Amino acid sequence: MKETGHGLELYNGSGSAGPGGRHPGQSPYWLSAPDPYVDAVAPANEVPVTDPANLVGPPDDRFATVSGRFTKFLVLDFGAGEEGVGDLEVSFHQPPGTIVQSMDVHFLDGNGQDLGQGQLTMIGPGTRVTTVTNPSTRPYRFLRLRTGVQTARFDSMRAEAVAS
Repeated sequence: MKETGHGLELYNGSGSAGPGGRHPGQSPYWLSAPDPYVDAVAPANEVPVTDPANLVGPPDDRFATVSGRFTKFLVLDFGAGEEGVGDLEVSFHQPPGTIVQSMDVHFLDGNGQDLGQGQLTMIGPGTRVTTVTNPSTRPYRFLRLRTGVQTARFDSMRAEAVAS
């Protein structure tokens, strides 16, 4: 199954092989072992994302722009077999004059069950990295970020480790 958004098709981690012949749950950066990075914007996503492929994989100074909507969520997928554990590292960019933005982050298992909530706090302008504390020790596959009405630019999101 493919998800289309803003002219881009993204492999969403289910169905047959996606772009480049990748199989379900494989990141474009997947070699011989699962990786700890977000693989795709999930089908359950509720907000517009411009250049969503820029949010996939390790940091590369290319940013996806998320246009927040009141009471709506950005939903991201680490991929089947690539569930994360531990805290979440977030690479982001804020324009000059931005002091602070924050979002609630919900860690969800493969069935969409909420495992716990952390707080993403992005302080200061420029490109930065911050850590969201995950209160759960259980593996998570999805992230739900309550965006509010703010616009945010993300480069990557990385779990502390891949569940074994």
